Amino acid sequence: MRTGTSFRHFIFLLFLLVMLQACEEHVQINLRDAESVPVIEGVLTDKRGNAFVKLSATVDYFHTGHFPVISGAEVQILRDEGPPFVMIEESPGLYINYVARGIPGRKYTLRVAFEDEVYTGVSTMPSKVAIDSLVPEYFGGTRFSEEGFLVHCYFTDPAEQKNYYRLRVLKGNFQSNYYYLLDDRLNNGMSIHYFLFGKPFLPGDTAVVELLNLDFPTFDYYNSLSFVVASSTQGMGTTPANPNSNLFPEVLGYFGAIAVDRDTIVFPDPPD
Repeated sequence: MRTGTSFRHFIFLLFLLVMLQACEEHVQINLRDAESVPVIEGVLTDKRGNAFVKLSATVDYFHTGHFPVISGAEVQILRDEGPPFVMIEESPGLYINYVARGIPGRKYTLRVAFEDEVYTGVSTMPSKVAIDSLVPEYFGGTRFSEEGFLVHCYFTDPAEQKNYYRLRVLKGNFQSNYYYLLDDRLNNGMSIHYFLFGKPFLPGDTAVVELLNLDFPTFDYYNSLSFVVASSTQGMGTTPANPNSNLFPEVLGYFGAIAVDRDTIVFPDPPD
Protein backbone atom coordinates (compact mmCIF):
# COMPACT_ATOMS: atom_id res chain seq x y z
CA MET A 1 0.00 0.00 0.00
CA ARG A 2 1.27 3.48 -0.76
CA THR A 3 2.68 5.32 2.25
CA GLY A 4 0.50 8.37 1.71
CA THR A 5 -2.67 6.31 1.49
CA SER A 6 -1.75 4.31 4.59
CA PHE A 7 -1.11 7.42 6.62
CA ARG A 8 -4.34 9.03 5.42
CA HIS A 9 -6.21 5.92 6.56
CA PHE A 10 -4.54 6.19 9.94
CA ILE A 11 -5.80 9.75 10.36
CA PHE A 12 -9.34 8.48 9.83
CA LEU A 13 -8.81 5.69 12.37
CA LEU A 14 -7.96 8.23 15.02
CA PHE A 15 -11.63 9.22 14.92
CA LEU A 16 -12.77 5.60 15.30
CA LEU A 17 -10.68 4.66 18.33
CA VAL A 18 -12.14 5.47 21.74
CA MET A 19 -8.82 6.16 23.41
CA LEU A 20 -6.79 8.97 21.88
CA GLN A 21 -3.72 10.86 23.00
CA ALA A 22 -1.92 13.93 21.66
CA CYS A 23 0.81 13.21 19.12
CA GLU A 24 4.00 15.27 19.02
CA GLU A 25 5.71 13.38 16.16
CA HIS A 26 5.77 14.99 12.72
CA VAL A 27 6.04 12.57 9.79
CA GLN A 28 7.17 14.05 6.47
CA ILE A 29 4.95 12.21 3.98
CA ASN A 30 3.13 13.36 0.86
CA LEU A 31 -0.49 13.31 1.99
CA ARG A 32 -2.28 14.92 -0.93
CA ASP A 33 -4.61 13.34 -3.47
CA ALA A 34 -4.84 9.90 -1.85
CA GLU A 35 -7.69 7.84 -3.27
CA SER A 36 -10.86 7.46 -1.22
CA VAL A 37 -11.42 4.05 0.37
CA PRO A 38 -14.66 2.67 1.88
CA VAL A 39 -14.90 2.30 5.64
CA ILE A 40 -17.31 -0.38 6.86
CA GLU A 41 -18.26 -0.90 10.51
CA GLY A 42 -20.80 -3.67 11.06
CA VAL A 43 -22.11 -5.20 14.27
CA LEU A 44 -24.65 -7.93 15.00
CA THR A 45 -25.34 -8.87 18.62
CA ASP A 46 -27.49 -11.42 20.41
CA LYS A 47 -29.87 -8.64 21.48
CA ARG A 48 -32.60 -7.28 19.24
CA GLY A 49 -32.26 -3.65 18.20
CA ASN A 50 -28.46 -3.50 18.24
CA ALA A 51 -27.58 -4.51 14.65
CA PHE A 52 -26.07 -1.71 12.58
CA VAL A 53 -23.74 -1.04 9.67
CA LYS A 54 -22.02 2.32 9.16
CA LEU A 55 -20.65 3.17 5.72
CA SER A 56 -18.35 6.07 4.99
CA ALA A 57 -15.23 6.88 3.00
CA THR A 58 -11.80 8.24 3.78
CA VAL A 59 -10.74 11.64 2.53
CA ASP A 60 -7.52 13.50 1.88
CA TYR A 61 -5.52 14.32 5.02
CA PHE A 62 -6.11 18.06 4.56
CA HIS A 63 -9.88 17.58 4.54
CA THR A 64 -10.32 15.56 7.74
CA GLY A 65 -13.12 17.74 9.10
CA HIS A 66 -15.78 15.81 7.21
CA PHE A 67 -15.94 12.14 6.25
CA PRO A 68 -18.47 11.50 3.47
CA VAL A 69 -21.08 8.82 4.13
CA ILE A 70 -22.04 6.14 1.63
CA SER A 71 -25.76 6.14 0.87
CA GLY A 72 -27.84 3.91 -1.36
CA ALA A 73 -25.92 0.71 -0.67
CA GLU A 74 -27.54 -2.71 -0.50
CA VAL A 75 -26.67 -4.10 2.92
CA GLN A 76 -27.55 -7.54 4.29
CA ILE A 77 -26.40 -9.87 7.04
CA LEU A 78 -26.62 -13.44 5.77
CA ARG A 79 -27.14 -16.41 8.09
CA ASP A 80 -26.81 -20.16 7.65
CA GLU A 81 -30.44 -20.74 8.63
CA GLY A 82 -33.27 -18.46 7.60
CA PRO A 83 -33.55 -15.44 5.30
CA PRO A 84 -30.98 -12.64 5.47
CA PHE A 85 -31.34 -9.66 7.77
CA VAL A 86 -31.94 -6.71 5.43
CA MET A 87 -30.40 -3.50 6.75
CA ILE A 88 -32.45 -0.35 6.06
CA GLU A 89 -30.76 3.03 5.67
CA GLU A 90 -32.24 4.98 8.56
CA SER A 91 -30.03 8.04 8.06
CA PRO A 92 -27.28 8.76 5.52
CA GLY A 93 -24.64 6.06 5.88
CA LEU A 94 -26.33 4.32 8.83
CA TYR A 95 -28.09 1.01 8.13
CA ILE A 96 -30.28 -0.55 10.85
CA ASN A 97 -32.34 -3.69 11.45
CA TYR A 98 -34.29 -3.50 14.71
CA VAL A 99 -35.34 -7.17 14.80
CA ALA A 100 -32.06 -8.81 13.80
CA ARG A 101 -30.56 -10.97 16.54
CA GLY A 102 -27.67 -13.38 16.37
CA ILE A 103 -27.35 -16.77 18.06
CA PRO A 104 -24.08 -17.80 19.76
CA GLY A 105 -22.27 -20.50 17.80
CA ARG A 106 -23.72 -19.41 14.44
CA LYS A 107 -21.77 -17.89 11.54
CA TYR A 108 -22.89 -14.66 9.87
CA THR A 109 -21.78 -12.89 6.70
CA LEU A 110 -22.05 -9.17 6.09
CA ARG A 111 -22.68 -8.28 2.43
CA VAL A 112 -22.39 -4.67 1.27
CA ALA A 113 -22.96 -3.80 -2.40
CA PHE A 114 -22.48 -0.38 -3.97
CA GLU A 115 -20.86 1.15 -7.05
CA ASP A 116 -20.53 -2.24 -8.80
CA GLU A 117 -18.47 -3.64 -5.91
CA VAL A 118 -19.44 -6.23 -3.27
CA TYR A 119 -17.71 -6.36 0.11
CA THR A 120 -18.14 -9.26 2.52
CA GLY A 121 -17.05 -10.11 6.04
CA VAL A 122 -17.58 -13.29 8.08
CA SER A 123 -17.89 -13.54 11.85
CA THR A 124 -18.93 -16.37 14.17
CA MET A 125 -20.76 -15.29 17.31
CA PRO A 126 -19.01 -16.78 20.37
CA SER A 127 -20.68 -18.22 23.42
CA LYS A 128 -21.70 -15.62 25.98
CA VAL A 129 -19.70 -15.17 29.17
CA ALA A 130 -21.74 -13.35 31.80
CA ILE A 131 -20.69 -10.70 34.30
CA ASP A 132 -20.62 -12.18 37.81
CA SER A 133 -20.64 -8.90 39.71
CA LEU A 134 -19.76 -5.22 39.67
CA VAL A 135 -18.08 -3.81 42.77
CA PRO A 136 -17.65 -0.06 43.45
CA GLU A 137 -14.18 1.06 44.52
CA TYR A 138 -13.90 4.46 46.17
CA PHE A 139 -10.80 6.65 45.76
CA GLY A 140 -10.16 9.93 47.54
CA GLY A 141 -9.09 12.79 45.37
CA THR A 142 -5.44 13.73 44.89
CA ARG A 143 -3.67 16.54 43.11
CA PHE A 144 -3.61 14.29 40.05
CA SER A 145 -7.11 12.80 40.11
CA GLU A 146 -10.68 13.50 41.12
CA GLU A 147 -12.32 11.68 43.99
CA GLY A 148 -15.10 9.23 43.28
CA PHE A 149 -15.93 5.64 42.43
CA LEU A 150 -14.47 3.31 39.83
CA VAL A 151 -15.72 -0.17 38.95
CA HIS A 152 -14.28 -3.63 39.49
CA CYS A 153 -15.85 -6.09 37.01
CA TYR A 154 -15.80 -9.82 37.89
CA PHE A 155 -16.53 -12.67 35.47
CA THR A 156 -15.56 -16.33 35.09
CA ASP A 157 -13.72 -17.46 31.98
CA PRO A 158 -14.73 -20.91 30.64
CA ALA A 159 -11.80 -23.33 30.41
CA GLU A 160 -13.02 -25.30 27.39
CA GLN A 161 -12.59 -22.53 24.80
CA LYS A 162 -10.45 -19.58 23.81
CA ASN A 163 -12.16 -16.33 24.70
CA TYR A 164 -11.72 -12.73 23.62
CA TYR A 165 -13.35 -9.79 25.37
CA ARG A 166 -13.98 -6.08 25.15
CA LEU A 167 -15.42 -4.08 28.06
CA ARG A 168 -17.41 -0.86 27.77
CA VAL A 169 -18.55 1.49 30.52
CA LEU A 170 -21.46 3.86 29.98
CA LYS A 171 -22.94 6.65 32.08
CA GLY A 172 -26.15 7.70 30.40
CA ASN A 173 -25.09 8.41 26.82
CA PHE A 174 -21.46 8.87 27.88
CA GLN A 175 -18.99 6.11 27.08
CA SER A 176 -15.63 5.95 28.82
CA ASN A 177 -12.66 7.06 26.72
CA TYR A 178 -10.65 4.10 27.98
CA TYR A 179 -10.22 1.04 25.80
CA TYR A 180 -10.63 -2.30 27.60
CA LEU A 181 -9.55 -5.30 25.54
CA LEU A 182 -8.34 -8.67 26.83
CA ASP A 183 -8.18 -12.40 26.16
CA ASP A 184 -7.86 -15.45 28.45
CA ARG A 185 -4.28 -16.32 27.53
CA LEU A 186 -3.17 -15.93 31.16
CA ASN A 187 -6.54 -16.55 32.84
CA ASN A 188 -8.09 -19.52 31.05
CA GLY A 189 -10.76 -21.13 33.22
CA MET A 190 -10.21 -18.64 36.03
CA SER A 191 -12.20 -15.91 37.73
CA ILE A 192 -11.18 -12.61 36.14
CA HIS A 193 -11.48 -9.29 37.91
CA TYR A 194 -10.87 -6.28 35.71
CA PHE A 195 -10.45 -2.79 37.10
CA LEU A 196 -12.14 -0.21 34.87
CA PHE A 197 -10.14 2.99 35.01
CA GLY A 198 -11.60 6.23 33.73
CA LYS A 199 -13.47 9.30 34.90
CA PRO A 200 -14.74 8.66 38.45
CA PHE A 201 -18.42 8.26 39.22
CA LEU A 202 -20.16 10.21 41.97
CA PRO A 203 -22.61 8.93 44.63
CA GLY A 204 -25.98 8.30 43.00
CA ASP A 205 -24.51 7.87 39.52
CA THR A 206 -25.45 4.79 37.51
CA ALA A 207 -22.93 2.91 35.38
CA VAL A 208 -23.78 0.32 32.75
CA VAL A 209 -20.99 -2.17 32.06
CA GLU A 210 -21.04 -4.32 28.93
CA LEU A 211 -18.93 -7.44 28.49
CA LEU A 212 -18.58 -8.03 24.74
CA ASN A 213 -17.64 -11.56 23.72
CA LEU A 214 -15.69 -11.40 20.44
CA ASP A 215 -14.47 -13.92 17.91
CA PHE A 216 -10.78 -13.73 17.03
CA PRO A 217 -11.07 -11.65 13.79
CA THR A 218 -13.04 -8.96 15.65
CA PHE A 219 -10.59 -9.02 18.56
CA ASP A 220 -7.70 -8.87 16.10
CA TYR A 221 -9.17 -5.76 14.49
CA TYR A 222 -9.52 -3.92 17.81
CA ASN A 223 -6.12 -5.11 19.00
CA SER A 224 -4.29 -4.07 15.84
CA LEU A 225 -6.15 -0.75 15.82
CA SER A 226 -4.88 -0.09 19.35
CA PHE A 227 -1.34 -0.95 18.28
CA VAL A 228 -1.50 1.30 15.21
CA VAL A 229 -2.55 4.32 17.26
CA ALA A 230 -0.14 3.59 20.12
CA SER A 231 2.81 3.13 17.76
CA SER A 232 2.29 6.63 16.42
CA THR A 233 1.17 8.57 19.50
CA GLN A 234 3.90 7.08 21.70
CA GLY A 235 6.69 7.84 19.24
CA MET A 236 7.65 4.26 18.33
CA GLY A 237 8.94 5.39 14.97
CA THR A 238 6.92 2.98 12.84
CA THR A 239 4.96 4.02 9.76
CA PRO A 240 1.21 3.95 10.48
CA ALA A 241 -0.57 1.05 8.78
CA ASN A 242 -4.11 -0.21 8.55
CA PRO A 243 -5.45 -2.51 11.28
CA ASN A 244 -6.24 -6.11 10.42
CA SER A 245 -9.69 -6.49 8.88
CA ASN A 246 -11.99 -9.44 8.15
CA LEU A 247 -13.53 -7.63 5.16
CA PHE A 248 -12.93 -8.63 1.54
CA PRO A 249 -11.85 -7.05 -0.77
CA GLU A 250 -9.60 -5.27 1.70
CA VAL A 251 -11.07 -2.04 3.04
CA LEU A 252 -11.00 -0.29 6.39
CA GLY A 253 -13.25 -1.56 9.17
CA TYR A 254 -14.66 -4.86 10.37
CA PHE A 255 -17.77 -6.97 10.86
CA GLY A 256 -18.35 -8.52 14.27
CA ALA A 257 -21.00 -10.92 15.55
CA ILE A 258 -20.85 -10.18 19.27
CA ALA A 259 -22.53 -11.76 22.30
CA VAL A 260 -23.17 -9.09 24.93
CA ASP A 261 -23.79 -9.31 28.65
CA ARG A 262 -24.79 -6.16 30.49
CA ASP A 263 -25.00 -5.24 34.17
CA THR A 264 -25.77 -2.03 36.07
CA ILE A 265 -24.39 -0.53 39.25
CA VAL A 266 -25.61 2.46 41.29
CA PHE A 267 -22.88 4.06 43.34
CA PRO A 268 -23.47 4.48 47.08
CA ASP A 269 -22.53 7.30 49.43
CA PRO A 270 -18.77 7.55 49.99
CA PRO A 271 -17.38 5.76 53.04
CA ASP A 272 -16.90 7.78 56.20
